[in-house]
Amino acid sequence: MKRWFALLLLLSAACSHVHSFHQDKIDTTRGAAIEVVAEKRVWFNLNFDNDFIDEAYADFRARCPGGTIHSVSSRLSSENGFLYWYSRVRFAGVCVQGASIAANSP
Repeated sequence: MKRWFALLLLLSAACSHVHSFHQDKIDTTRGAAIEVVAEKRVWFNLNFDNDFIDEAYADFRARCPGGTIHSVSSRLSSENGFLYWYSRVRFAGVCVQGASIAANSP
């Protein structure tokens, strides 16, 4: 019985990995902070598309209509299980209304 419990415990273990992370200096005094998080569950290592990343990015851009997004950070990570994993993407930034990138450049 103890061996079965140990085997079940071993097979149910999971780990997390951060594949890519990018972050600019965040300055929320100029605008409102926005964030989008999306994830996809993949079974048996069968992943046919990563469209959830494109949809999350489109949602991220749509949260700042008529403005520009500054201080952008993005993170792609995964959480691995026994027969599945979660792929997660996170976009965060500051939405500045009525400003352009050229006006803030040195």
